[in-house]
Amino acid sequence: MGRVHRDTGAPANRRRTAAPRRGEPEPNGGPQWPSTASRFLPPALPGTHVRRTRLLDRLDLALRHPLTLVAAPAGWGKSVLLSSWIRADRAAGPVVWVGFDAADGDRAWQHIAEALNRAGVPVPGDAPADGATGGSVCGRPAELSGPPTILILDDFHLVTDGTALANVEHLLHSGDANLRVVMLARSEPDLPLYRWRLTGQLAELRTEHLSFTPEEATALLHRHELDVPRATVRKLLSVTEGWAAGLTLAARAMSWHGEPDRVVDELGLGDRAFLDYLDREVLHRLDDGRREMLLCTSVLDYVCPGLVESLTGRHDGARVLGELEQANAFVVYCGGAHGWYRYRRLLRRAMYAELCRSAPDRIPALHTAASVWYARNGLPAEALRHALAAGDWDGATVLLVRHWRELLTGYGQGGPVMSTPAPPDTVATDPRLALAFAVSHHDAGDIDGMRAFLRRVEESPHLDESVTPILNAALLAEARTSWDADRTLTAAARLLGSAREAPAAVLDEVRAMALTATADASFALGQLEPAEVALREALPLARRSGSGRGYVAALRQQALVDLARGRLGAAVHGCQLVLGAVSRAGFTQATEISWARVVLGWACLARGRFDEAAYHIDQGMAGIEQPEPGVWTTAAIARARLYQLRGEPARGLDALAAVGVDIGSDSLPPVFGTALALTEAELRLALGDGRAAGRLVAVATKSGVLPDWTAVVTARLHLAGGDAAAAAAAVGPYATACEASLRTAEACLLHAYALRRLGNRAAGERSLERSLTLANAEGLREPFLANAALVHDALVAQLSTGTDYANIITELTGATADDRAAAPAVRPVGVDPLTERELIVLRHLRSMLSTPEIASMLSVTPNTVKTHVKNVYRKLGVGRRRDAVRRAQEVGLI
Repeated sequence: MGRVHRDTGAPANRRRTAAPRRGEPEPNGGPQWPSTASRFLPPALPGTHVRRTRLLDRLDLALRHPLTLVAAPAGWGKSVLLSSWIRADRAAGPVVWVGFDAADGDRAWQHIAEALNRAGVPVPGDAPADGATGGSVCGRPAELSGPPTILILDDFHLVTDGTALANVEHLLHSGDANLRVVMLARSEPDLPLYRWRLTGQLAELRTEHLSFTPEEATALLHRHELDVPRATVRKLLSVTEGWAAGLTLAARAMSWHGEPDRVVDELGLGDRAFLDYLDREVLHRLDDGRREMLLCTSVLDYVCPGLVESLTGRHDGARVLGELEQANAFVVYCGGAHGWYRYRRLLRRAMYAELCRSAPDRIPALHTAASVWYARNGLPAEALRHALAAGDWDGATVLLVRHWRELLTGYGQGGPVMSTPAPPDTVATDPRLALAFAVSHHDAGDIDGMRAFLRRVEESPHLDESVTPILNAALLAEARTSWDADRTLTAAARLLGSAREAPAAVLDEVRAMALTATADASFALGQLEPAEVALREALPLARRSGSGRGYVAALRQQALVDLARGRLGAAVHGCQLVLGAVSRAGFTQATEISWARVVLGWACLARGRFDEAAYHIDQGMAGIEQPEPGVWTTAAIARARLYQLRGEPARGLDALAAVGVDIGSDSLPPVFGTALALTEAELRLALGDGRAAGRLVAVATKSGVLPDWTAVVTARLHLAGGDAAAAAAAVGPYATACEASLRTAEACLLHAYALRRLGNRAAGERSLERSLTLANAEGLREPFLANAALVHDALVAQLSTGTDYANIITELTGATADDRAAAPAVRPVGVDPLTERELIVLRHLRSMLSTPEIASMLSVTPNTVKTHVKNVYRKLGVGRRRDAVRRAQEVGLI
């Protein structure tokens, strides 16, 4: 382990037992900090600590940069992560740890200088009085006489003294070239970090990186001796947003509570440990005015400056929200026309619970003010929810009658049902009011609640013709949101019939609504052609009618169809239009945003951009507390395929299991159920379980949807069994079909491989060339990566037989027409000689193959490849794959 320098001579891993210092209590119940000496020691790891390898690996890469910033709110595990990194023997050289207190003031720099001096690191003089710092030390060649010294500055947000900050900046510019600095802070320090960002010398780990994944959350619960169902883990992660302290407090509560689901539901509402932590680490830092603002606006799902003014009378909402967000005070910026923010879910829960306890009589007026603001700003769904929460029954029915087309188009927020007074007795005699409640439940994603009120309306003797179109629209929304394709098609036809006599403008909206729902249903049945026909009419109608939500819903569905057709560029453009329209209109429809993000993730995945894919998928699910089943399933499938392409099929199975449904069950529409079955079949095949894969392919074949994807997986199953003829027969119709889909290129690839195995090289080359044509048109890379071991040789051979896509083959395989296996005759200047095996691995780094795929190609283990890669990086003096390829090209190695 890297040696931790300190001023006591105590062992680096000594557990500390003195009173806690002011700073950041971590989710282990708080590291123990003596008042002076232990500021130079990393915190002890808790007994329930979970080793988070993905973050340790990320830190390894980050510490190749001169400066690393780890910034996240209180309790997100910053200090524990660095302590874990040290204790995992990741530090090759000395580690200098300095922790800070709010009371340090101008002594902060003295602590840093003392720690560095004891570690033998030269400390430059004080920063020049004029603030000039000279050129960055990182711009000078490093004197790499040994491993770098790592300086970790914990709780650096507490350092506010101008002289101390100036000296730290001077140290970064003028200190030891072999020094790496890591700042752990709740917010960005008052330093010109943009200088390091612009030059690529700053690495950053933020809240989204530190948030726990489902696997990590499950491991944490196991460390607390808890075996919790996947659905509960998913709900817990949604509520806590991966917050380490929140997860730990929830685990402790579950340990003595027999109902884990109830703990999750009540987390933040009254738990003393949680409220004390939040008060001490977040709220106590706020003045009374800001606490009052949080209290009043806790009735909102999203908050913006305009709503702050309407609910509190404050005119500085933009400034205050911005400052809270910059301080990482559990406030997240969401963007949009109104400048939306949201509070972290547990903060909002806690503040709303406090409002209910301390001032329940204020709540109706706050909801009324919110409803008025939303209605005035063209957001009827939110206005309706708050009108009902305020008990304003007349206002709610007016909103329903005026805006029912907008309210019942697309998906709702996907958040929890807002606390609402019990419906009045008049709901039994007023179908409009009952429909208002139904629409509100739909907006929250509560379909069972929606159905209960719809039954009241259908059974009401007071139902008249003026309400019938609204009821039919609500029935259509319920069927579509339930993904019941047959009922959706019936309800769409019934709605069109009931609105036939409506004014032209209303009829346009109704037709757009019905046609978009028809497209949804057709897509759910795997029928892309009817979906496209419906959308060709729905999109211009929605645009012309001015229905913002209707236009967003049609755009989202068109993007889904484009993705299924393999039109990646069109799918990406459609998602960008969705996000742009939502932002301009000020909508906060989390489900539509989630769909757009997940489709963007799929498109990036298909193009081989894995990091971007993971980002979009994670962002898509981050904004939803109660995910809509379709988008949740689609995201899980995308995650599973991402794991498969990264050589982790077992983790892919875990991602699928998180969906929480049985493959082949009737709980999902055919297209999603079949996609789940085929994805699991591919993962099982990757794990060598051909029998299980065969059973799943049989399920997919029986469904009759996604026949092209089914044929691809069937072919791979046949190839795994050595039956090339059956494989060629399975994918042949799709490899030669005129109409392309997302699976056509993969069908061509497998067809080409099977034909080569059968001795028909000429036909195989034609099929392979078609796959390259499709790849070139849309930037498609996933099929080649998924089948790299099968088609590598065929792709390289295509270079010599003639191809229009040599650049794509070179990118995918690392091969060129005149590749040489031998090392260069002259050793490149400044580069240690590479072994023959390292040169071979280097050439594969130029491709898009993953480490397991390179290992498969070379018939070695992935760990052997990783060792070669580390040696290549070290000899080339780089830290990333892309940089290794660039450096190797510069010196003539490739």
